[in-house]
Amino acid sequence: MNSSSGTSGLPVRLESPFSLAFGRINMVHPLNSAPLNIEQMVNKITASGRISRADQQQFMTTLLSKNSITSAEEAMVNRVFELLRAGRLRVVD
Repeated sequence: MNSSSGTSGLPVRLESPFSLAFGRINMVHPLNSAPLNIEQMVNKITASGRISRADQQQFMTTLLSKNSITSAEEAMVNRVFELLRAGRLRVVD
């Protein structure tokens, strides 16, 4: 998550679309899963039509660990978010 300074000089937390959809998360990488790249994660999520809290956590951890993302990765992230917003992706625990 990003933060910036508000008019009062105090940090302001800017929420990502995923944290808004899922609530606050602990950004710790799950110990029992091998690291996947963004494309692999999006393919897994969209193929199943479901996203678990663990999937979401790994997805956010991977995204936030990168200095920048490519336009293709951005399009994949937007695809997952649009599926969530349209109700075509089910959130499971």
